[in-house]
Amino acid sequence: QMEAVTAEKYTEEIGEVEAVGEEDDVVDDGKFSIKLLDKFNSPMVIKVTGDMTIADVFELYKKGTKRWEGCTVVIMFDGDVVELTDTLEDLGIEDDDMLEFVLK
Repeated sequence: QMEAVTAEKYTEEIGEVEAVGEEDDVVDDGKFSIKLLDKFNSPMVIKVTGDMTIADVFELYKKGTKRWEGCTVVIMFDGDVVELTDTLEDLGIEDDDMLEFVLK
């Protein structure tokens, strides 16, 4: 009987905290993660939504690091330069995709 209680508690914790919690995040707020990579090769992972623009993403990048200061920044996705007015959805950016920040 002791084993059954332990297994039940374990299942409850896993089911409610991890599985359901993650599922709710995806369904409720529509956010997903993307990586921002610059020449220093330390990716920054941020949470975004499809209707955010590249300008919004750039603002988050600027808040997360000062490496861009004094540089011209070109933002690329899949080898193409993107515009600040493009939305992530327009560009087809999805969970775990990466934007490259080229600092010149």
